[in-house]
Amino acid sequence: MTTSHLTEDQLNELILRYYAGEKVADLIAAYDLRVAPNRIPSLFPPFVLEELPCPYCGRPLLQNAPTRTAYQSGHGVAPPFCPACGHQAHERCGCNGCHLKQLEKQREADRINRLIIERLRRRPRHEPIKVDDISFRDAVHLVALARVGLLEDSDEIQALREHSHALRCTQESGLSIVRELYERELVDLSFANAPGQITTDAEGRLDSDWAEVRLQLQLGRDAEESITVLRNMEARLGRRSAWPDHWKHEALPLWYELALDEVLPYLAMRLRDHHYEPRFGEKTIHVFRSLLERHSVYEIFNFIWGGVRDAASYQVRHSVSRRQAANAVLGNCQRRAERAIAEGWIVKHFRRDPKVPQSECTSFYANFVMRLGERFFSQSPSEHHCNLPS
Repeated sequence: MTTSHLTEDQLNELILRYYAGEKVADLIAAYDLRVAPNRIPSLFPPFVLEELPCPYCGRPLLQNAPTRTAYQSGHGVAPPFCPACGHQAHERCGCNGCHLKQLEKQREADRINRLIIERLRRRPRHEPIKVDDISFRDAVHLVALARVGLLEDSDEIQALREHSHALRCTQESGLSIVRELYERELVDLSFANAPGQITTDAEGRLDSDWAEVRLQLQLGRDAEESITVLRNMEARLGRRSAWPDHWKHEALPLWYELALDEVLPYLAMRLRDHHYEPRFGEKTIHVFRSLLERHSVYEIFNFIWGGVRDAASYQVRHSVSRRQAANAVLGNCQRRAERAIAEGWIVKHFRRDPKVPQSECTSFYANFVMRLGERFFSQSPSEHHCNLPS
């Protein structure tokens, strides 16, 4: 395929006639071209774009001649290019100039990102925190967070979204724990957060999705010291005899909190299974907190299972709305629990549903800290409190 037999004037004439819309077969015959009809533009020299200079060389960019259809529609036109430095006028250009420009852009983004993080960090490195000064609740949550998210040989903690196990049974409670540890200056924002990951609101306050934020232990002057404090904290949690006095009074309230954190997701799952929308407010929390005074988590699972089933039957028998039926669940659970006490029932334990997996905090508290294992779920709080391992 060549146009060497054509003069410059003939070639220019061919180009004008082609883009003017003349029949391709007639042009091939008139100019004695040996080319497939759809390949005629490949015979044309590149267009010189005098008005579009290369941003790196300053020379006019070139553009390969498009097909007639592409020329008319503007779609499928090859990007302009620089014959000297190889730059192409599109966002994925990999020429040396664009590569250096992208590096500079990334460095500037990193610089701004670091300034934002520095401004939002709670405080600079400090003397090692004393374990006795940390609340029992914070200690359990911090060690559980580190167990599931701490990177190997580092003080960096992965974002919650990257964890293999949930920190708490609900995403909302997990995010709340992370925020609390940040506010208490036990963890801080990591400089490993990518640009755009850490954002602020109009008042300059942190406004990021905590599930996406990478954290850093803030327990000492450097990573090694922070990890040492963390390991000491974990060891103290595992030896009841080494607990500071205030931990002994804080263990039972955390049991209630974690037990309720197990119960509510199970209730939500059962409601959704019957196409009811979970709506949990202060009343729901108060009722199940009261039930935990006398009943185990597994027993409450039983009450929930029956309470939701009865609500579904009530909806069918009386043709009430789903919302009205769902509102009956709480009372059903309460009545079942009170009747079980009054009549001395032996309540069958309902085990965990695979759709509601155990959280890292509950597992750590029940198995390592309190050494209760399944008893955490099968005993009521009063039994749990009277039989704490020494």
